[in-house]
Amino acid sequence: RTPPHRRNLTRTPPARVTLDSARPSMGNYVTDTPGELRDGRQAGGVDTAGRIRRLTQAALNADVTISRVDGVAHEIGTSLDEFTRVLGRFDALLDKFADGLDTFAGTVRSVDGVVGSLAATEQDLDELLLRVGRIVETVDWLLTPATAARRRLAGIRFF
Repeated sequence: RTPPHRRNLTRTPPARVTLDSARPSMGNYVTDTPGELRDGRQAGGVDTAGRIRRLTQAALNADVTISRVDGVAHEIGTSLDEFTRVLGRFDALLDKFADGLDTFAGTVRSVDGVVGSLAATEQDLDELLLRVGRIVETVDWLLTPATAARRRLAGIRFF
């Protein structure tokens, strides 16, 4: 069955037609101009002036929305530019930090070398002290009889 707004209807409108009482699918059919109702609407219930108003409002709303999107895109672009600038500074700081770490690594290697040489020096000193200790022991062993004789002689007074 074909819906009423799709049928080729030639009925005359009801006696009293008002905008409030008109329904596109019932009554209110074409009388003067084909495809147009007496109240200025197109057949099938489409209000041409209202449709133009709605389309105009939709276009204005779309324009405002596009303006807002452009504004947001501009703000995002500004933020990204600032972020790029900050990242550039951060990258420069990281380069300086890497240079500092390289210097620190060189210092650590130098300290390791000094500690290694100190350990070798300590070992050399330990060996030297052992030798000196042996020399002192040898001298003490050699001088013990002389020391004892001297002490005995010291106990005798010649005058």
